[in-house]
Amino acid sequence: MDDSKSCDLKVSKQEVIKMIYVNRASFLANISIVLTIILFLSSCSSQRVPEAMEVRPDKVPDFSITGVLYVKNTQSDSEQKDFGEIGVVQVKGNLKSWSDTAVKVLTGELKKRGAKIDEQASSGISLSVDQVVMGVSGLKFAGTPQGNVTISVTTNNGYNSTVTGEYTSLVAYKVGDGAITVAIEAMLNDPKIREFLTTIKNN
Repeated sequence: MDDSKSCDLKVSKQEVIKMIYVNRASFLANISIVLTIILFLSSCSSQRVPEAMEVRPDKVPDFSITGVLYVKNTQSDSEQKDFGEIGVVQVKGNLKSWSDTAVKVLTGELKKRGAKIDEQASSGISLSVDQVVMGVSGLKFAGTPQGNVTISVTTNNGYNSTVTGEYTSLVAYKVGDGAITVAIEAMLNDPKIREFLTTIKNN
């Protein structure tokens, strides 16, 4: 995890107390948000670079790949953006680094299925994380941390697709990681993507 912080947001003791007591039925979610503040340095915003989380085997059909292909990040926007708030912590990042993580997730999964990855291959997949939204489901100080991503996918044979991923977790700093993985799972569930992957030849 790569998290850099900047103290442009002040969190008062009263706000933290409000986070804990505004909805006692969501106690665990409140604890998660408080821990997020500690992890990101309380009173600060956080620039988040997600980690690669493995695809869940039960979420993607079983198929094998025998060809050679590339997986490229086509997102060039490295400007820092505000992705939303979890509790009172502003989560920031850039789309290029989030796309790098998506490439790592996809590359790892394709290798497990037998693919050989080569940047110089004539066939492959290009992808770009185009949108990231971080927040909570439900009340701001009592909901469960949630992340959403949108990824554009293009194969070299001209197929284009947009996939989305949503992930909710009591471990707040993991919701971005999970959202990327859910989007990659959605991509691998696309019959046209699977057909493309399974018909690639060695080149």
